[in-house]
This record gives sequence, structure tokens and C-alpha cells, in this order.
Amino acid sequence: GSENQVLTMNANGDAAWAAAAGGATKNLLINGSFNVNQRGDKSSVGGSSVYILDRWMHGRENGGNSTRWTISRTALAKTDLPYTAGHRNCMKLDCTTSSSNSGNNDTAYMNQRIEGFNCSHLDWGNSGAKTLTLTFYAKTDGSTGVMSVSAYATKHYIREVSLTNSWQKFTVTFPGNTSDEIGHNKDN
Repeated sequence: GSENQVLTMNANGDAAWAAAAGGATKNLLINGSFNVNQRGDKSSVGGSSVYILDRWMHGRENGGNSTRWTISRTALAKTDLPYTAGHRNCMKLDCTTSSSNSGNNDTAYMNQRIEGFNCSHLDWGNSGAKTLTLTFYAKTDGSTGVMSVSAYATKHYIREVSLTNSWQKFTVTFPGNTSDEIGHNKDN
């Protein structure tokens, strides 16, 4: 196939490339619905660069290494907002041990590194750089929470979203980066 095409399959099982439906764009995240979990659920996660659900990584900045998380793929209920949009699983992060010396700059995060081959079409580093839009569902088991979303490894375009204990759909848009080029390679 080529750009703006999708692989389709008819009722007989025959595959063919077809034009993407109006406005369809390439999804840069792989396993965004958390359907693949070959490594299994992880408990007592505290370090940085720990691979969890396929293509996803847990990271940590600042603070001590004593905070621990259990990270799992969890089935959504049929009444959950993401389920009604076609998703069947979510990634659940459960803080099992909180560090008593955590400070304001302590950060735990989940990320997915996207290779340049898969995002060079954004044309970042050039005057025609395209915006990047991330749509996701999130909630907290606590009463409220704040989640920061960022894009690009060397520049942090941070957007904060306020979480509640009900599923919400968020759409966050990042400006096209005209100064930092994304190489068409395996780097991320």
C-alpha cells in the first residue's frame, strides 16, 4: 500500500489496499488499545525504562526509587466509555508503595517510543511541520488527579488534563515542531 491507504479484507478473506476513509490519519501508537501483553502484568515496578505492556515503557525522573507500581492490562466493562468506542482493555497503574520522601518534582510516566520511520511524515524540522493530536481515555481511582501529556523526546510540549473517577475522553494537540527534525530512521 501507499500513504493514505488501509489494508481491507472482504467477507471471503481477500485482502486489498483501499483509500482510507475521509480524514483518516495514521495512528502512530502501536498497541494503543492494550490488546497485546506478551510480558504479562508487572508488579513492584519502580525503576526507569521498564518495559510493561507491549510497546509501552515505565519511566521515572527525580525522587527515590522506593515508590512501587503494579501495572496490568485490565478488561473494560461494557458500560465504560472506552468500551463503547471499541476498546476492550486498558492499562491500569496501581501505586502499591508510596515513597515517604517523594517531592514535587518526582515523576513516574508511561511512554511509547515511536521510530522516525513511523513519524517522519509529520515533517518536523521544516516550515511545513504538521501538528500532532493525541486522543485517549483516562480516569483515576482517587477523587481527582492531574495527568501531564508530552510529545517529542527533546522538547516537552506539556499539556495537563484533570482526571476524575469517571472515564473521560481527552484530545490534546501539539504544534508542529519547525526546529527539530525527525530522521527517517529507527531512532526515536
